[in-house]
Amino acid sequence: MAAPGSLGLLQAPSFAAAKCRPAAATSRGAARAVFAVRASAGSAAAKDAVLRPFRENRALKIISGLQNFDRSNVASVVTAADKGGATHVDIACDQDLVKLALELTNLPICVSSVDPSAFQSAVEAGAQMIEIGNYDSFYDAGIEFSSEQILNLTRETRKMLPDITLSVTVPHTLSLPDQMRLAELLEEEGADIIQTEGGKCSSPTKPGVLGLIERQHQHWQPHTPSHGPSVYR
Repeated sequence: MAAPGSLGLLQAPSFAAAKCRPAAATSRGAARAVFAVRASAGSAAAKDAVLRPFRENRALKIISGLQNFDRSNVASVVTAADKGGATHVDIACDQDLVKLALELTNLPICVSSVDPSAFQSAVEAGAQMIEIGNYDSFYDAGIEFSSEQILNLTRETRKMLPDITLSVTVPHTLSLPDQMRLAELLEEEGADIIQTEGGKCSSPTKPGVLGLIERQHQHWQPHTPSHGPSVYR
């Protein structure tokens, strides 16, 4: 749902990217990573190839925009991602766009949507990864997603596509404790990758230290991109 050529909430005329970085493993009860990759037992070779850059702490996913169906713009973003050293490219969930992207790059193609029924045709066209996320255009329209809605979308998607690599974004509009709990539940529901967002503005809901953490979380990077750094655990 990023604007054409942007990454998540970052609105820009050219594409942007969020570098995926590792973090040391944490003990039970310690702070959770903001982006987690779940190693799925029995993964096929294709799925392993999609997840390998995350495991090797070098993943860099470029987003053209969930609602960006401009073939010329998408082609430009995909080509730039390919030449710029990205490991994945994320486009709107459209089978024709998937076919276009496959003509331009050998990078794994991820498609984003909040409609589980839309994924099947894109996967059949060659998408190797799907994402429930890129919510920013909904925020602009005053629409937010609850934890239960995200969980239901994840369950429905996993039921239809049990083996595909699945990324799910935790909405930044939830409180930090709710974000952490949702991430745990998403892992239980079979999400392979869990992402967080950075907000467009700082409006902590808690006082004291937790409020400061919320403020810092919402300003993860200078330009507040939607997807924060990724961490494999």
